[in-house]
Amino acid sequence: MFHRSLASPRATLALALLLLLSLGSMALTPAADAATPASFQLAIGGVRDACTGAHLGGAVLTFTEAVEHPPAPIRVTTNPGGQFAIELPPGHYSVAALLDDYGQPGNTDGDLVSVITVRTGLVNHFVFVLHPPSPC
Repeated sequence: MFHRSLASPRATLALALLLLLSLGSMALTPAADAATPASFQLAIGGVRDACTGAHLGGAVLTFTEAVEHPPAPIRVTTNPGGQFAIELPPGHYSVAALLDDYGQPGNTDGDLVSVITVRTGLVNHFVFVLHPPSPC
């Protein structure tokens, strides 16, 4: 009799776990046309002054996917420390970085076009530079 009473709670627990697992897997299955959060990658970085290297807070970065018919651009503003973090689908993007009184953006490689590639992985890191109004 003691042995039988232990089997009943175990069976009930096993059935409850099986039900939870089956419900959980149905809830986690995305619709065919919906973008899943797993398809987005974290892009982090900063915006700096091209002459001094100072971090520039308040710069607005606009990411436009480099495809024939791009979706709406995605914008992010740097924090007071000149840093940003955004989730983007993997792909190629042109990036415009704007801040009052600063000129054409570029990246730390000196490329003024500012085209980046967001790759599949945990973190993508980018640094952009803005040129001050007067020469260095």
